[in-house]
Amino acid sequence: MSMPVVSIWDNTFPGAQPHYPRATAWDVEWPLEGGTAWVFYSSPGQTRVRKPVILADGFSSGKSDPDALWNGLENGEYPLISQLREAGFDLVLLGFDERSASIIDNADVAIECIKKAIDDREGSAKLTVGGFSMGGLVTRYALAKMHHEGDDHQTAT
Repeated sequence: MSMPVVSIWDNTFPGAQPHYPRATAWDVEWPLEGGTAWVFYSSPGQTRVRKPVILADGFSSGKSDPDALWNGLENGEYPLISQLREAGFDLVLLGFDERSASIIDNADVAIECIKKAIDDREGSAKLTVGGFSMGGLVTRYALAKMHHEGDDHQTAT
């Protein structure tokens, strides 16, 4: 059975921006200094993260768009968000106010998000932390900085 092809571009107006399907409503939003984290719990009625997976947005200009992140992760060839949640992982999408800011500046946003996930976590499951493209470098730098400064990032992967 073939799926219909749906264009993400609205060609009604020249220079129109892409339109992404809305992310299903996130369960909670964490405002961060320099960014935002959108949390998707694995179970209905859940109020805290249990097995957090933090994924940071990559490099581009401007603010992170949770709908674009959702679309790329869920509506591509592999529905990563659904699979993570079905496996009992809570997804924390980390976005930045300016994706083209320095790695050092966005790493501070990632550190704040990691600390928030640890503080919010129910239980003691280690975190999984990563990102896409530059987001992977940002989170890697954040974890190295935390380690260097003696902060326990409680991250396994």
